Amino acid sequence: MIRCATVTRHVRSSAKLKQDAPHDKAAASVVGFHNRTSPVATEKVHRSTRRHRNSKPVGTRRSAARTAPAFVAPMQSETIVELPAGDDWVYEVKRGGKRTIAVKNGGRVKLYREDGEPLECPLIADVLRHVPAKAAVIDGEIIYLIPARGDRQLRFFAWDLLHLNGHDMTMRSLEERKHRLCTLTLDSDVLFSPSLGCEPVQLVEEVARLSLDGVVAKRKGSIYEPGKCTGSWLSLPLNRGTNQSAQRPAIAVSAPTNCGRQQATDSPVRGKSGA
Repeated sequence: MIRCATVTRHVRSSAKLKQDAPHDKAAASVVGFHNRTSPVATEKVHRSTRRHRNSKPVGTRRSAARTAPAFVAPMQSETIVELPAGDDWVYEVKRGGKRTIAVKNGGRVKLYREDGEPLECPLIADVLRHVPAKAAVIDGEIIYLIPARGDRQLRFFAWDLLHLNGHDMTMRSLEERKHRLCTLTLDSDVLFSPSLGCEPVQLVEEVARLSLDGVVAKRKGSIYEPGKCTGSWLSLPLNRGTNQSAQRPAIAVSAPTNCGRQQATDSPVRGKSGA
């Protein structure tokens, strides 16, 4: 878990980035945490996971039944008007992308919309194909990073880990799922969305200032309940685009309407519209 004061320093410092700085570093500072060129805040999380790399893998008990990775209906959040405070909660930034369930089985990756319809996005599928797991199901979002200069970048933010190498992860605690996900994406091009231990008011101010989508509060120790809205996830929308005093970030984000092998010639996302 990352403390908000550390995150805030790096978010605020993004405005001072040089114009010729690499796009990934700018993106990491403003809208998230890139796993290769991440700021100090993410490195603290990643360093803590390195100590566990040689630990016993998930579900290595011989009696544990293995299952094939498959689509999992995404857990839903309850919309609120004020974030809960206290030690029972952690927080995640919403970036306003296209929510996606990614299913990896060997060298094959399939992407799904929230309603279970197939989603074709070769660029993201190729990134997830290189995640170091034989099988995995990841809940996340596809976004465009839009630098002040340079080409937009199609990226995948990983929120939650629902399946790993034949084992259901949905009954594991939020903290364990996040720890495994952080370790899994450490040396990949997948962006990891960390849990933030913050003062809610401070976090909301920073997210609103950067015109991001909102904040989700998640109850510590909670399991992942597919397709359900149980009150363990609480979503605070911050009405992107309506904050007149918001600072224009060095890197903006948007939900993609197209995916493809090349950004200049994106092919449309295939599947039913909606959601």
